[in-house]
Amino acid sequence: MPHLLKTREKRRLVKEGFLDGRDITSYHDAPIVGFPTEGHEALERFARKLTCALYYKHIGTPLPLEYYISTFVFFYSQKNAEEPVRKLNEVLPNYTRTGRVNTDIGDQFHYRYGVNNDEDLFGFMAQFSRSFFVVGAASSQQGSLDKGWRQHLTDFH
Repeated sequence: MPHLLKTREKRRLVKEGFLDGRDITSYHDAPIVGFPTEGHEALERFARKLTCALYYKHIGTPLPLEYYISTFVFFYSQKNAEEPVRKLNEVLPNYTRTGRVNTDIGDQFHYRYGVNNDEDLFGFMAQFSRSFFVVGAASSQQGSLDKGWRQHLTDFH
């Protein structure tokens, strides 16, 4: 279950560079929540499903079960979030601002994506308001992949 962190835990996160403490006037009053392991597992499942959905939307076919997926979730408040966001914005050429009929939800969810057909690689970075980012990629190429990639087939066991 999520829980409010104790003052010393909040201070440690800022000191270790995980959170940007510039806007914190009082560690005691800062609403920083601890995220349990179960939450990380749920975020990973969500990120993998989002990878499949965006692959389908932009490639036009379901992600093949033999493909590999890698995802990463990080929070807007992380001190070091600006650098990876800047770099990913440079390499992911296509920007999508989402919306619904009569409703603009672009500030709530938008993403960048790219496709490299030569290397059979699809990647994206999605931002959910000012909460968190999801980075995901899918590829058929196992040989050149880093650790952290898992075959899509494993999502169905």
